Amino acid sequence: MRLLGLLLVSFLMIASVYGQSVKTLRESFTLAAKDKGGFHEFSQRIHQIKAQEITPLLKGYQSLSYFLQCRYVLNPYEKWQYFLKGKTLMEDAVKIDPKNTELRWLRYAVQTQLPFFLSYHQHEKEDKKLLMNYLKSNQENDQDLYLRIQRFIQQTAQ
Repeated sequence: MRLLGLLLVSFLMIASVYGQSVKTLRESFTLAAKDKGGFHEFSQRIHQIKAQEITPLLKGYQSLSYFLQCRYVLNPYEKWQYFLKGKTLMEDAVKIDPKNTELRWLRYAVQTQLPFFLSYHQHEKEDKKLLMNYLKSNQENDQDLYLRIQRFIQQTAQ
């Protein structure tokens, strides 16, 4: 019984640390989307994660660093390479965990912001439908994520 208690406490501590780090990552990404300094901090943080610690969600955030990198390179070939790397990572992450609402939100956010000529919009409607269902079902077990998705949907509807 004591062992079960220790395991439960350990699990809750790990879940708490993981939850906090994801929230920190979300905040870091928000800053990265605003300016180059925030981008460099986010990119450095996300690429310091060890390969064995990479979850599909973290892979999704890594993909965002490549999409954002496109803003800061001038060479069209380099931009294309960063775009392809971001797209590949995002699609791999969603393929591994297709029911992850946060991953689907990240992909939706990317697809709604990219120029149409890049032809990376094929999941936009599907992802928005999943996100709208998430918001309607009031699955607020992650209040921070819920509010971020809600705000983004409202902003893109305008």
